Amino acid sequence: MNRYIYMAMAVPAFLCGGMQQAASQNLDPTVEVSRTYVAKKMEVGKSALRMAVPDSVMKFDLDFDYSVNDNPYRGAYEFRPYVLDMRPESQSLDGNTFFLRAGAGYSLHPTLDLVYSPKFGKIPFTMGIYGTHRSYVGNYRGVRVEEKMQGLPDEVLQCDVMDGGSYSGYNSYTSAGVEGRTDWKTGYFSFDIGYTGYADKDTMRTRGYDAVRADFRVASNRTGERYFFYDVTASYRFGEDKIELDDKPYYYDDYGNKRGDFELRQYVAEHDFSLKATLGPVFTQRQRFVMDVFTDIAAYGSSMDSFVGRFGITPRYQLRTGRWNFDLGVKISALFRENRLEEPYLLNTTRGQYVYPDLEIGFNAIRDYMNIYLKVDGGDDINRYSDMIARNWHFSKFYDSAGHRYDANYPVPLLDNTVERVKAVLGFRGNVASMLSYSLSGGYACYKNMMFDSALASPYMVVWEEPFHAVFSSPVSTGRAGYSPCNMYFAGLDLEWRSRDVSADVSLRYCSTDLEKREAKLFAPSPFTADANIVYNWKRRIYAGVHCNAALAREGRLALYDNIVTYAARIPGYADLGVSLEYRVNRKFSVWLYGGNLLNMTIQRVPLYAEGGISATGGITLSL
Repeated sequence: MNRYIYMAMAVPAFLCGGMQQAASQNLDPTVEVSRTYVAKKMEVGKSALRMAVPDSVMKFDLDFDYSVNDNPYRGAYEFRPYVLDMRPESQSLDGNTFFLRAGAGYSLHPTLDLVYSPKFGKIPFTMGIYGTHRSYVGNYRGVRVEEKMQGLPDEVLQCDVMDGGSYSGYNSYTSAGVEGRTDWKTGYFSFDIGYTGYADKDTMRTRGYDAVRADFRVASNRTGERYFFYDVTASYRFGEDKIELDDKPYYYDDYGNKRGDFELRQYVAEHDFSLKATLGPVFTQRQRFVMDVFTDIAAYGSSMDSFVGRFGITPRYQLRTGRWNFDLGVKISALFRENRLEEPYLLNTTRGQYVYPDLEIGFNAIRDYMNIYLKVDGGDDINRYSDMIARNWHFSKFYDSAGHRYDANYPVPLLDNTVERVKAVLGFRGNVASMLSYSLSGGYACYKNMMFDSALASPYMVVWEEPFHAVFSSPVSTGRAGYSPCNMYFAGLDLEWRSRDVSADVSLRYCSTDLEKREAKLFAPSPFTADANIVYNWKRRIYAGVHCNAALAREGRLALYDNIVTYAARIPGYADLGVSLEYRVNRKFSVWLYGGNLLNMTIQRVPLYAEGGISATGGITLSL
């Protein structure tokens, strides 16, 4: 492992040398004191609409990142009349700015957004203190699979609780921190230091995940010709997941005596470090040659004693000539690990292919109104434990290990690498009269290893501990993650309309895989999903909106009872319909109300977990 640590230490030293060279050039470019906030996959999902109550002293800079495989967890507490996780852009501020949005409702799902940006006079430094909280406290609905089980033992049929009653639980997400940026003639430095926490509880266990994180970025901020471009980002996170079993496990010894001395708690500690840099000479305003350098490392202690990482480079040549844009590169990436666990508990077992394409060609068919592009790329990635929790708040090490211990012939790693051999996308994007923005794309992806939703359904979580048989009582099925090679075809359409009185956006997604042919114990993504939001404002005083998130049924195979017996299963489709209403009392204060899941459907965004039915949330918005 030491050689990997030395490698990671050598990369920052190399990058610092490059930055020193860049700083020695003293041209006089146009300097813009601005501030851009980057949304992190770990912390937020896709945003909804822009803020319904604009304020003349605030401006919000949003970045929509649409992903074919994006499956963010959205609980019943999610409401849509405003953009979630927004940050003010400092260059538009004339003084201290304070923004607060708070609300709660039934079922209980408190929400809070807070941003404070102090003014520093003529000093080229901007800073913001922010906080976000989302939580749900209430009942989870009993869920079912639509197909009946065939040919299974009677005792297994009696254990089917997927059509059972509701149970009480909660889940929450909290993020807080401070961000800042300072500029100089040739570049800028920014930072983001904060806390991220998750908590959830079902019938079997209680979890509390806490992490501290620090992100730093230094980049050039120049225009013109003949200079050295650099953009370096370094991130570190330490997180600890504390899982405590609520039901005391027990077993019977050789004499028939009931014993209960199992450990009730499991802790997972994770150190996560990543470094991404783009370095290279800019020859003219139309062409440059740069090198992307990246590394990701995750180290685990205690019950997951392992070390995994990747390191790679991507040399690329970028050229803009006439209506054509070329970004031509090749990605060279290697995965490595040091695992001290025993079979079948090894982590990150899949290896990459070392070389991947990385190129994009664009053509401005109608200048300023339509761009046609072809993008071909691929790559690998380590799936961190913290990423898994962010993707599915009910994920836990305990559930997965209990599942794959039963099937030694088909071990499923708790964490494994994603390897995308190649992905090709053809798309169109542009606007019509600067009011309607559109993006239409489609393509194909081939995965050597891809992460999907998986599940183990049983009223008992049974763990085989030689020579004992331990039973963990649980009236609810459990969810986890699984991996499989697959081929995927996808398409997407995004539309956004902005006018004086109406704001609307529509996102449609199609996805098809061959998981069914592979008989993997996984659930395929929904073949079709839709997300639509329409908000009408009357004289900038009253805002009324309709919002809908829908998905068709998901097909898959469910592991039952002992993880060896499986059967075809289906997660029913749903339509989450909501309405919003806001009244702006004055330019600083407004009140709002949101009603969600008005069709009272059982919505499973992650398998086997469905929050309560119709919900209502009300609150206030304050801008000073």
